Amino acid sequence: MGSEKEKYNDHMIKETEKIPQHVLDDIRGDEIRMLRKEQAQREMYDDPYMNWSGLR
Repeated sequence: MGSEKEKYNDHMIKETEKIPQHVLDDIRGDEIRMLRKEQAQREMYDDPYMNWSGLR
């Protein structure tokens, strides 16, 4: 089983090396923007002054 896992890991490393760096950077940037938006929404929901739907 160990050799199958090593083969799979080697295969995945080779596959990720084929992806250009600018594509990886774009994906990472999208993830960061999504996390920041979620954080802003969460902060607005938790803020008693910004949350007009009542106290939670």
